[in-house]
Parts: sequence; structure tokens; C-alpha cells
Amino acid sequence: MASMAKDIQDLKAAVRHIEVHLGIAPSRPAGELQALGWTPQQIEETRAKLARVEEDWNDPAMDVYDEL
Repeated sequence: MASMAKDIQDLKAAVRHIEVHLGIAPSRPAGELQALGWTPQQIEETRAKLARVEEDWNDPAMDVYDEL
């Protein structure tokens, strides 16, 4: 069981490394969010929710809202 937990941690670290490499890493490191009282589960859930709107958020047509 401990081996599986380590594998999961290694996989999460690898995913974060890939996110950073691709430029899609969250803007706030998880450590900062944890310092604000967020649990790792809350961080992952929020990241997953925001990922669903990432394409729309980054669409150049959305820049019009910056003018408001």
C-alpha cells in the first residue's frame, strides 16, 4: 500500500512538472494555497473545474471583457 501511495505522489509530481513545462501550471503553487488553508483535494478539484473553461478563457475573443 505504501508503494502505491508513493507511486501516486510520483505521478502527481510528474504531471505538475509537465504542466509547468507546457505553461499550463496553476498560477499559484499548491503550497501557497495550502498555506491559505486549502486541502490538496480542494486544490485538485478547483484545478479540474477551471480546466474545463481554460479554452474559452484563453480565447482571444474574450479580450473584449478586459475593456469593461
